[in-house]
Amino acid sequence: MQSQRREALIRYFESVPKRTLSREGTGIVLDTNVVLDRWVFCDARAAFLTDVLRSSQYESIGHLETFLELADVIARPQFGLSEKDRQDLLNRWLKETVFCESPLEAVRFCKDPDDDKFFNLACKAGAAYLVSKDKRVHKARAKALKRGVAVITLAQAQSIFSLTR
Repeated sequence: MQSQRREALIRYFESVPKRTLSREGTGIVLDTNVVLDRWVFCDARAAFLTDVLRSSQYESIGHLETFLELADVIARPQFGLSEKDRQDLLNRWLKETVFCESPLEAVRFCKDPDDDKFFNLACKAGAAYLVSKDKRVHKARAKALKRGVAVITLAQAQSIFSLTR
């Protein structure tokens, strides 16, 4: 990501009013692929998350680092999103998400260092779950569980969240 664009995104992120987690144990971290499934691909298998998050039983947790990754990914040409579409998606994410403002640790969880931010956010924020489709993320689930975070698939999330509603 170009440094000027990154700086503009950071300024924008910092200008938006933030909500914090309302109750311990209600936080979930959605990796970027899950966000893409919901709002770019409109995958029906991820649609249930909208109702789960609107119910306030669970809250999606984000961080500046996950915001920047989302912004970087949706700017890729293969998604064909206009600047307005990208801005709308980022605004939607900012509105739906509660934020962990603390710096993230730099603990290594998996082979792809870009995925570590999601694990570190989940640990720092005390998230109950990290919802991911990424096979590399799931390979590190044992390490995450030792830190109190369950890594789950979309199908597992749907089953778990429907039982708790």
